[in-house]
Amino acid sequence: PQYYLGGPQGGVEKSVIAIWKSFITCSRYRQVDSAYAAFRSRSVAHPLASLVQWQYSMSNDTQGYGVEASELRQDWPIVLACSIGIGVGIVALPYSTLGLFISPLENEFGWTRTAISIGPSLMLAIVALLSPISGWLADRYNAGLIIGVSLSSVSVCLLLISAMSGPIYIFYTILSLMATFGVGASTIIFARIVCSVFDKQRGLALGLVMAGNGITAILSPVLVGPIIADYGWRIGYQFLALIVFVSVPTIIFLLQSRKISTRNREAVDQHGWSLPAAI
Repeated sequence: PQYYLGGPQGGVEKSVIAIWKSFITCSRYRQVDSAYAAFRSRSVAHPLASLVQWQYSMSNDTQGYGVEASELRQDWPIVLACSIGIGVGIVALPYSTLGLFISPLENEFGWTRTAISIGPSLMLAIVALLSPISGWLADRYNAGLIIGVSLSSVSVCLLLISAMSGPIYIFYTILSLMATFGVGASTIIFARIVCSVFDKQRGLALGLVMAGNGITAILSPVLVGPIIADYGWRIGYQFLALIVFVSVPTIIFLLQSRKISTRNREAVDQHGWSLPAAI
């Protein structure tokens, strides 16, 4: 004991530290170097006391590592909700299904393919112009409320398209209204939700959420195409409206698993950039 307590260069202490470091490395390799360096840099009278302090700090670090590792496992409802929202949102569903309706609209109203294609382009242009406003609203109001209102507006506009009968400017007007009131269901809103909830696994969560676009592109021809062929394009748009309408309570229910509006607010305030710096 006297030899061990004789100073920080004691041989027994070196052996104890080597064994301890090897043991911890097996389970938490990334955190050993910083903790060990902090232990060696401490100037204390009792080496055993510093070893106890190091053990305590490592126990806290490993607990934090466990929280990070379980981040996606804990908040998977957020990922599922955002993936569904992007899949049925203003960008994915109306745009990816347009190709299924071009021929029926040509036969019904005599519109050209080029004239019909202008509508979705107009819709995306409006979404691009209003996206900063939707992001500003998402920073100040409940995300679930914004998404619910926007998706409900998309559903109503799809129903209006199914009931239209007139010149093509009515088609353009409905799509413009859909873009204006449905911009709250665009990608930026769901990305903001994911970034406010996830930290260490943010990239993975964003990748899973963005898969909603691809899933919509894959499933829409399989599900909507036969309906249009058997029952007509009007029933097809009504089917899309029903899908969006049913998704609203599902998304809001899943989002309730976390308080989105204020989560990680302190971290954003401490480490976030100002708007001029971000630009």
